[in-house]
Amino acid sequence: VRRLGRASTTTVPGGSTLLQPVALGSGAIAVVEVYVPESEVTNGVGTAWAVLAAVGLALIVGSVAVADRLGVRMVRPARRLVAGAHELGEGKLGARVPEEGPTELHLAAVAFNSMADQVVQLLANERELAADLSHRLRTPLTVLRLNAASLGAGPAAEQTRAAVAQLEREVDTIIRTAREAKPQTAAAGPGAGCDAAEVVRERMEFWSALAEDEGRKWRVAGVERPVRLPVARADLAAALDALLGNVFRHTAEGTAFAVDVHNGEDAVIVLVSDAGPGIPDPAAAMARGRGSGTTGSTGLGLDIVRRLAESTGGDVRIGASVLGGTEVRIWFQLDGRGPLGRGHRSAVRRRRPGRLVSTFNRPRSLP
Repeated sequence: VRRLGRASTTTVPGGSTLLQPVALGSGAIAVVEVYVPESEVTNGVGTAWAVLAAVGLALIVGSVAVADRLGVRMVRPARRLVAGAHELGEGKLGARVPEEGPTELHLAAVAFNSMADQVVQLLANERELAADLSHRLRTPLTVLRLNAASLGAGPAAEQTRAAVAQLEREVDTIIRTAREAKPQTAAAGPGAGCDAAEVVRERMEFWSALAEDEGRKWRVAGVERPVRLPVARADLAAALDALLGNVFRHTAEGTAFAVDVHNGEDAVIVLVSDAGPGIPDPAAAMARGRGSGTTGSTGLGLDIVRRLAESTGGDVRIGASVLGGTEVRIWFQLDGRGPLGRGHRSAVRRRRPGRLVSTFNRPRSLP
């Protein structure tokens, strides 16, 4: 080692030795010898291997557990999504899935729930349409019933009256079946709408024939000039038919009725009033599907009118008429600013007292 000038390790009896050359200040080289017994060389190696093995095993177990959790986090939302799809396909419309899991599955759950809500809404709209169309059939049925009542006696007349009664029961059954659907009425788009005065004149011409047959006095006012409304013509006609049909259906023959149209700057008011016994519980009459408590009432007529008015931001109120019976006031908003507050309506009345308030309460003579 002194001659080579580098360290050397040598095996000796009982262990190993390390020889390390060290240069001294006088130019001489000293050799440092370190002896390590064999027992010291292997001391702690087994423990180190055991610790390394335990650490490796723990890492394997931990990685498996983490992988399992990650897999469950992905598989469980996927299974819930599949189960929800099966339930929705089986007709369980309330099936929804938790919006959780990885980003992709979370977005899939959100899309599924949105799709399910749209399916429910579409079905509700179909049921709503079935109920409303069925309710519109009550208008010609009322005409048939009144005409059948005037046929007199005889087998043919009795069969006709029985057939009309059966048809009315079937229509009522359809309405009761579909009346739980949530309402969905949309206002007419920009530029669309109808002339309310023209629609009122047309429907009053139709109902006036029945009024003359039953000896009913009637009056229509405010339809001399065009009155533009942001609703579809068919919807407005259906609403008027529902109200006038209720007059003929729930008041005695000879009961007078009237229709008034008031055209304001930002609203149009249609009043349908009668001289009948009135509605004892207006709030119940406005509740969809409950009706006014009278025989044959389905509770959809006033709801159809209410939804039409609310589609423009207006509303419907029931009160006492100057004729002594019921007055249904339909408020159509023209500027599309949403539902009107009570304060806004009061302000409108204060601005135009001569055109609105005074005409509501002034007694009118019937022809």
